[in-house]
Amino acid sequence: ILVFFDEAYFEFAKRKDYPDTIQLLRKYKNIIVTRTFSKMYGLAGLRIAYGIAEENLIKELESKKLPFSINVMAVPAALAALEDEEFVTKCAALNTIERKNIFNEFKKLGYNTIPTHSNFLYVYFNELNEKESFLEELSQSGFMVRPMDIFGNEKALRISVGTHEQNRKLIDFLVKNQ
Repeated sequence: ILVFFDEAYFEFAKRKDYPDTIQLLRKYKNIIVTRTFSKMYGLAGLRIAYGIAEENLIKELESKKLPFSINVMAVPAALAALEDEEFVTKCAALNTIERKNIFNEFKKLGYNTIPTHSNFLYVYFNELNEKESFLEELSQSGFMVRPMDIFGNEKALRISVGTHEQNRKLIDFLVKNQ
C-alpha cells in the first residue's frame, strides 16, 4: 500500500511539530511525498511539482508517466525558483504576518475561521444562505473567493491571503458592509 503525503503548503508550515515526512521516507519504502511550485513559488500556471520517494518506486512511476507531461518552460522556471531561497523566505515571512492579521480581523468581525498555516483562511458559515450572500457580495466587489462545496463543505469559503493592501481593502469592505 502506498502512503501519499501532499505537501503543497510545505513552505508555509513553520510549526515545530510539523511532521518530517522526509525522515519517514528513510524508514518506509512505500511513501511518496509531493510538493508543488504552484503555491509559495507562484508558478501555478506552469503546472509543475515534484515527488520524493524510494528510488525503485520513482522508477516504477516514471515508467507510467505520459510523455511531454511538463512544458518546456516549467523545468527551468522551477529550477530557478529553487535557487531563489531569499524569495521564499521573504514570501513566507510576509504571508505569516498577513495571515495572522487577516485571521485576527476576521475573528474581531465575528467570522468563524480556524487557525491556519497556509496562504488562505477557511471561513465557515452556519447557514448556507449566509455563505451564498457573503460570496455574492465579495464577488460583485471584485474579491475572488473559492467555495468549498467541491471539498464537501457547502457552508465554507476559502479566502486567500493577499498583499497588505489587498487584505486591507477586504477588511475595510467587510467593516463597511457589516
